[in-house]
Amino acid sequence: MFVESILDLDPEASVIVAGDMNEYAAARSVLHPLSTVLHDANDVGRVPAAERYTYAYDQHAQEIDHIFVSSAVAARGGGVEHVHVNTWARSVGERASDHDPTVARLWVCEADANEQEDGGKSSGGIPYLESS
Repeated sequence: MFVESILDLDPEASVIVAGDMNEYAAARSVLHPLSTVLHDANDVGRVPAAERYTYAYDQHAQEIDHIFVSSAVAARGGGVEHVHVNTWARSVGERASDHDPTVARLWVCEADANEQEDGGKSSGGIPYLESS
């Protein structure tokens, strides 16, 4: 697997794999190889299970869009939010997409001195919003 080849060369590499994988989190058949070398960004960002959906079909919320990160990225922390603007729109015409967008704030580089002083809670003067 490509990701493994990167991590074999550099175990501290910053790797992010993200997208519409059309795979349910519970099935994990397609995602299983990734789960052995990467971390779910929802876990890194402490997103509650009930908020992890990115798609709804017949009123069933589903998590089929994913972000996975390497251990180096996971160790730096981050935040993830699934913005539920499309799945519960009143009509198909009001949707921009059939999926909800996901916004992630992840650190791919080592923290600089300013971020280390405040525990990584800000970056370049932009406050970091922790999920609860």
